[in-house]
Amino acid sequence: MTALSASVAVALRRERRIALWVTLGLALGQWGSSLVTGFHTGFGDWQMVHHNWEAAWVTVTRFGEMPLWDPFHCGGVPLLGNPESQTYGPQFLLAFLLGTTLAQKVLVILHAWFGFYWAYRWARAHHGLDVLPSYVACVTWAASGYFAWQIGGGHATFLPFYFAPALLMALRGSATSARAAVAAAGLMALTVMEGGTYPFPYFVVLVAFDGVVRLAARRSGAHADEILGRLGTRLAVVRGLALVTGLTALLGAIRFLPIMDVLSRYPRTMESSDSMQPFELLDLWGRWTFPWEHPLHTFVWPEYTAFISPPLLVLAIVGVGVAINQRRHLAWGGALFFIALLLGDHGPWSPWALLHRLPVYDSLRLPSRFAGLATLYVGALSGFGFSALLRGLARVMRRFPEVFGRPFVARVTPWALAVACTAWLFGWSASVSDKWHDPPLSSDPPAESFHFAPPELYGYLVASLPRLNQGTPMCYVGNMNWRIGSGMWDGELPQARVEGRRNRAGEVVEVVRTPNRFHATAQLIRDGRVVFNQNYDPDWQTNYGEVVEDRGRLAVDLPEGEHKIIVRYAPSTFIPGLVGTLMGLLLASLAFAYGYRPAGRALSASA
Repeated sequence: MTALSASVAVALRRERRIALWVTLGLALGQWGSSLVTGFHTGFGDWQMVHHNWEAAWVTVTRFGEMPLWDPFHCGGVPLLGNPESQTYGPQFLLAFLLGTTLAQKVLVILHAWFGFYWAYRWARAHHGLDVLPSYVACVTWAASGYFAWQIGGGHATFLPFYFAPALLMALRGSATSARAAVAAAGLMALTVMEGGTYPFPYFVVLVAFDGVVRLAARRSGAHADEILGRLGTRLAVVRGLALVTGLTALLGAIRFLPIMDVLSRYPRTMESSDSMQPFELLDLWGRWTFPWEHPLHTFVWPEYTAFISPPLLVLAIVGVGVAINQRRHLAWGGALFFIALLLGDHGPWSPWALLHRLPVYDSLRLPSRFAGLATLYVGALSGFGFSALLRGLARVMRRFPEVFGRPFVARVTPWALAVACTAWLFGWSASVSDKWHDPPLSSDPPAESFHFAPPELYGYLVASLPRLNQGTPMCYVGNMNWRIGSGMWDGELPQARVEGRRNRAGEVVEVVRTPNRFHATAQLIRDGRVVFNQNYDPDWQTNYGEVVEDRGRLAVDLPEGEHKIIVRYAPSTFIPGLVGTLMGLLLASLAFAYGYRPAGRALSASA
């Protein structure tokens, strides 16, 4: 290594260390208010998300069971196969260190930090932007109204959208580095583990878009293509994408298989004919105040905002011309592609209408949620626009040396301009993100035995129900299409009974339940049916008798006599999924150690 290359490497490492600290400050500045409020819980959908965390945490800590079934909501529903569950990702370990409330807040900050940092790296590496334009690009995206409103409003399953720039960098590196392919697959699998009901299918579109761009790119003599660069041939691109796809399927198997099984039994297919007009893009990125109800759409206005502030929007518009002039077509091309999707249904051949016909995508509601990925590329365009602004500033500084001639002033002025351009967005975003003021979880002692709470307690106790050892047959609006059994009962009553008041075949003299099990003793004078106070699911098994469905409720048919039965939830997809994930970890380790590129150079080509 020459002295020049060594000094460049040292400078690059120093820049990245500084970027880490700066982006941590940005993440804390935007979301740190959540820590100030202590154990207060989050606004809106955070209550439902918090319920899922509490259901898993209580199952493990109080009952010593795997978090497979949630008896505390909707009359009892799968937890392992719930697409929105965040139980099986490494992030759930934070709950054992901090409790579920603080764990979720720290998780938001960590994701935001990751998003800010890798958006900066992505702008530097993929778009050739300098330090300050890359800073502007990362703030434009990661501090946008898309994250402020979606995450602040409780869409915790949108947190993996912060992975997008790192995923793109790893995908580019996967053509020449098996380690980069492992990183990309890890991010995709982690997205599923974190309940990424929208991020994962949208990331599949992002991966496909980026792959097509790279496969379509051609070298052009002396003007080497900006996309492929040193990443090798089209075959290498295909090889990298194939490895990413295979590892993603295996690493995420513990969640993929249960989710597919649940979706096959509780399909969530829905119509989505919502659409936006092109003129609404100015509102999407430029409007900072609005009423809750949207006059043009069914859903509330926060679903149609990704505010970046008028100054940054102007820079992004200027950046389109700058990027075209510099032959940096990826930024404006990516923005145009995802804008076409977020505009929604404009006829049977519009991009959203075509996408919405595919499996999984037919369960997604709002095309406007593609604004997150569109804003990523708009952020890059704002960086291009800011680079043009810096060139203009340089001319002004040369013209007025008496003002800008001092070295300190010359160094500070560009930074001050970058801060000034992003201050409006960052201040607005930090204000909108401050939504952690709902009451803390209930501190009341848990009920001695599990039972369903009265319906009127549902609203403000939904997150606290698991720790109170109480459930409800009610469902959160907009959740999965769970089938709720009829005839379930509220109050501190035994959670199993022999069906039929007249000519009763016997009685249940003892019943104890945990999240995944019922232990019951039934005395029958003839053949009878024991009905349990929860929903039926085919994965419930019994050590004696036959599991059946009774008006949507779980039941066991038994012969005459006294029977001690154990009815337990044993999802058929758990073991195959676990085996698949373990195989994925093994193969990922082998690919990382013995991949198709010498060790130690995993992401250097893309960074």
